[in-house]
Amino acid sequence: MNTLFDTLKINYIIVEDGQQEVTVDAVVTQNASAIHTKLLMDLTDLNRLFAKLNTKGVDVSLSENFSCYQTENGNLYTLDMEDFGWENILIEEFYPIHHVRQIRA
Repeated sequence: MNTLFDTLKINYIIVEDGQQEVTVDAVVTQNASAIHTKLLMDLTDLNRLFAKLNTKGVDVSLSENFSCYQTENGNLYTLDMEDFGWENILIEEFYPIHHVRQIRA
């Protein structure tokens, strides 16, 4: 199984109540080129991403690390990695189980 990228640096994560996908704003490197992108992934792959972060010493908690905003459609949770000093953590060898869509800017 191939990874989508060589390394992944997460900028922020957005989780919406009732949605099956989350948005991960990140910088990926592919063949030594840095690409700013947004990844849309399901909750299973988000949990796997959290597990990879945990191996880097980052313990992400929805209740402690995410900011919560109420909207007309439910709650919106955001995690800005810079708020916790996690902005330079690189994840390698992340293999999503499900389809991940990539939106490049």
